[in-house]
Amino acid sequence: MHKLVLCLASVTLLCVAGCSKSAPPAGGPGATGGPGGGMGGAQMLSSTEPGAKLFNANGCVRCHAVKGQGGRRAPDLTKVGGKAGRDAAWFVAQIKDPKSHKPGARMPSYAGKISDADLKVLSEWLTGLK
Repeated sequence: MHKLVLCLASVTLLCVAGCSKSAPPAGGPGATGGPGGGMGGAQMLSSTEPGAKLFNANGCVRCHAVKGQGGRRAPDLTKVGGKAGRDAAWFVAQIKDPKSHKPGARMPSYAGKISDADLKVLSEWLTGLK
């Protein structure tokens, strides 16, 4: 039942939260997202890992790519866990309030939108991306 709810939530989020090719690229007017830069080019991560499923379900995949899958509007996260100081707590803070690490961040805050349990799983998965 949980998998069905997660799948339905994923589809709903992608459709409701801006699955359109008209979404502006992250660089603002005149910027190009490269191939797949708009929502039409983003593809879901094909992984059975719980963290990857949460990455898809919460719309992270719309903007971020991992191992060539996902959006191109935000940084590629393929090796993000290998950067110094990027532990699970750092990712939780980043997801809840991106401006806490970078005042000019364009990523929206997900505080209150992702449960603490899901944040833990997602942040541990991101930490493992090396």
